[in-house]
Amino acid sequence: MASDTIDTEYRASIFPARPFGSPPSEGEDHQWGPIFFLFGQAMLWAQGYGDGMARLVVAAEDRWQRSGISTEKIRRMSLGQLQKEYARYCHLKPHHLKRMAEVLKVRNAIAHNFYRRRMARLESAEGREQVIRELHEAIYLFQTERDEMYWLLSALTGQPLR
Repeated sequence: MASDTIDTEYRASIFPARPFGSPPSEGEDHQWGPIFFLFGQAMLWAQGYGDGMARLVVAAEDRWQRSGISTEKIRRMSLGQLQKEYARYCHLKPHHLKRMAEVLKVRNAIAHNFYRRRMARLESAEGREQVIRELHEAIYLFQTERDEMYWLLSALTGQPLR
């Protein structure tokens, strides 16, 4: 027990400005690994969704030439810009627009200042569990929407899903 206290005090002295309070004890360490992993997975799936949407917009522009935007410019668009461009080619109902707005909101909440915005929750074990659930839900949302984008891309291009 004394070695744990010494180790914790030592780490706290080396990293006194740690943003989430004192260094985690061994009992808390099991939550940080999944948070870091799930954060990476959420961003991976969000990028997969954005990539699918960009590919779909490129394919739609190649087919219908509605905006005259180059492939290079489409690939550099932000997710919000891609969604607006996507709406040019599809007849979207209100629930589609609402879902796209939700995906953008969740993606931005994770991509921009994720840890800073959740600092208070990350200081407790219960709060970290909430963050873990939030990340699981985001991953599921991004996976579902990414699959939809690639299914639509397959339908538009006639290419099989890969």
